[in-house]
Amino acid sequence: MGANAEQAEFWSGDPGRKWVAHQPLLDHLFSEATAALFEAAEIGPGARVLDIGCGAGDTTLEAARRAGATGRALGIDVSAPLLALAEERARDVPNAAFLKADAQSHGFGAGGFDRLTSRFGVMFFDDFDAAFGNLRRALAPGGRAALLAWAPQGENPWSQIPRDAGVARLGPPSPTPPGAPGQFAFADPVPVAERLRGAGFAEVEAGFLDIHLRIDGGAREAAVLATMVGPISRIMAEHDGTEEDRAAIVADVAERFRAFETADGVRVPARLTRFTARVP
Repeated sequence: MGANAEQAEFWSGDPGRKWVAHQPLLDHLFSEATAALFEAAEIGPGARVLDIGCGAGDTTLEAARRAGATGRALGIDVSAPLLALAEERARDVPNAAFLKADAQSHGFGAGGFDRLTSRFGVMFFDDFDAAFGNLRRALAPGGRAALLAWAPQGENPWSQIPRDAGVARLGPPSPTPPGAPGQFAFADPVPVAERLRGAGFAEVEAGFLDIHLRIDGGAREAAVLATMVGPISRIMAEHDGTEEDRAAIVADVAERFRAFETADGVRVPARLTRFTARVP
């Protein structure tokens, strides 16, 4: 298997299909994160944008809108079902395009982009140093990168609560090796910033960002969504969980999510890591 082949297989399978099925809800869930990403990216008319881990295309389409008719946005991902949906959504957006490829090794050509964006897409590379080096080469001098990842799981109840419920019902998943690719691989911003500098980026800024994840509905609707994607998939797979197990986990998560219900729906606090950098 080549670099990132495991991630490609994972996101082209059941998790990717579930994301497709719930795309509108997930785009809304991450709307505050998306707004923060583009505030940091500073995309203006005429920009050439490379969007890493574009998934179903939400961030690429927003980049294309900001770049305008004289700019363009290319979304890249390893998931076939997510990219199929992204291309469908972009049928009437002529300056947005999508590519199924591994951003760690794909030959983008030197200096073909002015902006690099990623909302939760850079934590899954097999070789972070190789990936950052390749993406650095894709940016023109003066190009800007803006990346969002997850802070520690314990500071993100959207993930921690379903994990706790899954462990209580079925047991823990197998341990993840330190530094391995995954959702929380960039939870500590300091080593990630050093990797960016090592890849040739300058003016690197790294830190935490506090937002809310938004669900227009009640605690049960939020619990169903939270247990469709994320750590529950792995726990269910490793312990041969049944639909009865899933229903029990959803009920447990819903009870815990009631603390986040508001008059405007469920608002789950989240902590992210945010990185910006420039090419000299």
